[in-house]
Amino acid sequence: MKLGDARPAPGSRQIARLYTRHESSAAYLLSRDGAERYLELTANPVSPADYSLFPKYPHRLGLRVYQLNPAVAIQDHLLPAAEGGHTFPTAMASSDASRPRTAKRVGRETKRLVSQVADWRQAIYVATVLKPVTTTVAFR
Repeated sequence: MKLGDARPAPGSRQIARLYTRHESSAAYLLSRDGAERYLELTANPVSPADYSLFPKYPHRLGLRVYQLNPAVAIQDHLLPAAEGGHTFPTAMASSDASRPRTAKRVGRETKRLVSQVADWRQAIYVATVLKPVTTTVAFR
Protein backbone atom coordinates (compact mmCIF):
# COMPACT_ATOMS: atom_id res chain seq x y z
CA MET A 1 0.00 0.00 0.00
CA LYS A 2 1.27 3.49 -0.78
CA LEU A 3 0.88 6.37 1.65
CA GLY A 4 -2.46 8.00 0.95
CA ASP A 5 -3.97 5.02 -0.93
CA ALA A 6 -6.41 4.40 1.90
CA ARG A 7 -7.11 5.95 5.25
CA PRO A 8 -5.84 3.85 8.14
CA ALA A 9 -8.41 2.28 10.43
CA PRO A 10 -9.55 4.47 13.34
CA GLY A 11 -6.96 4.43 16.09
CA SER A 12 -4.09 3.51 13.75
CA ARG A 13 -1.67 5.35 11.51
CA GLN A 14 0.32 4.53 8.42
CA ILE A 15 4.08 4.88 8.45
CA ALA A 16 6.01 5.28 5.22
CA ARG A 17 9.63 5.90 4.36
CA LEU A 18 10.19 9.12 2.42
CA TYR A 19 12.56 9.03 -0.53
CA THR A 20 12.14 12.64 -1.66
CA ARG A 21 11.79 16.08 -0.09
CA HIS A 22 8.73 16.88 2.00
CA GLU A 23 8.33 20.39 3.28
CA SER A 24 6.57 21.96 6.26
CA SER A 25 7.98 20.12 9.24
CA ALA A 26 5.54 20.49 12.11
CA ALA A 27 6.67 17.75 14.49
CA TYR A 28 9.53 15.34 14.14
CA LEU A 29 11.73 12.97 16.10
CA LEU A 30 15.42 12.38 15.53
CA SER A 31 17.45 9.41 16.63
CA ARG A 32 20.80 10.21 18.22
CA ASP A 33 22.58 9.25 14.98
CA GLY A 34 20.05 11.28 12.99
CA ALA A 35 20.56 14.31 15.23
CA GLU A 36 24.34 14.07 14.81
CA ARG A 37 23.94 13.81 11.02
CA TYR A 38 21.52 16.76 11.04
CA LEU A 39 24.09 18.86 12.94
CA GLU A 40 26.73 17.94 10.33
CA LEU A 41 24.39 18.86 7.46
CA THR A 42 23.49 22.22 9.04
CA ALA A 43 26.96 23.31 10.15
CA ASN A 44 26.94 25.95 7.37
CA PRO A 45 23.23 26.46 6.61
CA VAL A 46 22.35 27.69 3.13
CA SER A 47 18.78 26.34 2.88
CA PRO A 48 15.56 26.54 4.89
CA ALA A 49 15.36 24.22 7.90
CA ASP A 50 12.78 22.01 6.16
CA TYR A 51 15.30 21.31 3.38
CA SER A 52 17.85 20.13 5.96
CA LEU A 53 15.34 17.97 7.82
CA PHE A 54 13.90 16.57 4.61
CA PRO A 55 16.56 16.85 1.89
CA LYS A 56 15.79 16.20 -1.76
CA TYR A 57 17.19 12.64 -1.68
CA PRO A 58 17.62 11.67 1.99
CA HIS A 59 18.88 8.14 1.30
CA ARG A 60 21.83 9.60 -0.65
CA LEU A 61 22.88 11.37 2.57
CA GLY A 62 22.52 8.24 4.67
CA LEU A 63 19.24 9.40 6.22
CA ARG A 64 16.10 7.32 6.82
CA VAL A 65 13.08 9.60 6.95
CA TYR A 66 9.57 8.39 7.76
CA GLN A 67 6.15 10.03 7.88
CA LEU A 68 3.00 9.19 9.85
CA ASN A 69 -0.45 9.47 8.28
CA PRO A 70 -2.53 11.05 9.60
CA ALA A 71 0.01 13.49 10.98
CA VAL A 72 0.39 13.88 14.74
CA ALA A 73 0.77 17.65 14.32
CA ILE A 74 0.01 20.11 11.54
CA GLN A 75 0.95 23.75 10.97
CA ASP A 76 -1.91 26.25 11.26
CA HIS A 77 -1.62 27.49 7.68
CA LEU A 78 -2.13 23.95 6.35
CA LEU A 79 -5.43 23.44 8.15
CA PRO A 80 -8.69 24.52 6.52
CA ALA A 81 -10.11 27.69 8.12
CA ALA A 82 -13.13 25.67 9.31
CA GLU A 83 -10.73 23.54 11.38
CA GLY A 84 -8.93 26.50 12.95
CA GLY A 85 -6.31 27.14 10.28
CA HIS A 86 -4.79 30.61 9.93
CA THR A 87 -2.78 32.28 7.19
CA PHE A 88 -0.22 34.93 7.97
CA PRO A 89 0.67 37.86 5.70
CA THR A 90 4.24 38.16 4.49
CA ALA A 91 6.24 41.03 3.04
CA MET A 92 6.94 38.93 -0.07
CA ALA A 93 3.25 38.62 -0.97
CA SER A 94 2.76 42.32 -1.73
CA SER A 95 6.09 43.46 -3.11
CA ASP A 96 6.26 44.25 -6.84
CA ALA A 97 9.92 45.30 -6.44
CA SER A 98 10.89 41.69 -5.71
CA ARG A 99 9.66 40.41 -9.10
CA PRO A 100 12.57 39.09 -11.14
CA ARG A 101 13.30 40.43 -14.61
CA THR A 102 12.39 38.27 -17.58
CA ALA A 103 15.92 36.96 -18.22
CA LYS A 104 16.32 35.94 -14.58
CA ARG A 105 12.88 34.36 -14.60
CA VAL A 106 13.70 32.33 -17.75
CA GLY A 107 16.96 31.15 -16.17
CA ARG A 108 15.24 30.21 -12.93
CA GLU A 109 12.45 28.34 -14.75
CA THR A 110 14.99 26.50 -16.92
CA LYS A 111 16.84 25.33 -13.79
CA ARG A 112 13.52 24.30 -12.26
CA LEU A 113 12.61 22.27 -15.36
CA VAL A 114 15.99 20.48 -15.34
CA SER A 115 15.50 19.74 -11.64
CA GLN A 116 12.00 18.38 -12.29
CA VAL A 117 13.34 16.02 -14.97
CA ALA A 118 15.91 14.75 -12.46
CA ASP A 119 13.12 14.38 -9.87
CA TRP A 120 11.07 12.41 -12.39
CA ARG A 121 13.99 10.05 -13.02
CA GLN A 122 14.41 9.63 -9.24
CA ALA A 123 10.69 8.91 -8.82
CA ILE A 124 10.90 6.16 -11.46
CA TYR A 125 13.94 4.68 -9.69
CA VAL A 126 12.17 4.72 -6.31
CA ALA A 127 8.98 3.16 -7.73
CA THR A 128 10.70 0.46 -9.82
CA VAL A 129 13.83 -0.40 -7.83
CA LEU A 130 13.21 0.53 -4.19
CA LYS A 131 9.46 -0.27 -4.30
CA PRO A 132 8.52 1.45 -1.01
CA VAL A 133 5.63 0.08 1.02
CA THR A 134 3.54 1.44 3.87
CA THR A 135 2.79 -0.31 7.13
CA THR A 136 -0.26 0.40 9.29
CA VAL A 137 0.51 0.51 12.99
CA ALA A 138 -1.77 0.77 16.03
CA PHE A 139 -1.73 4.16 17.68
CA ARG A 140 -3.13 4.85 21.13
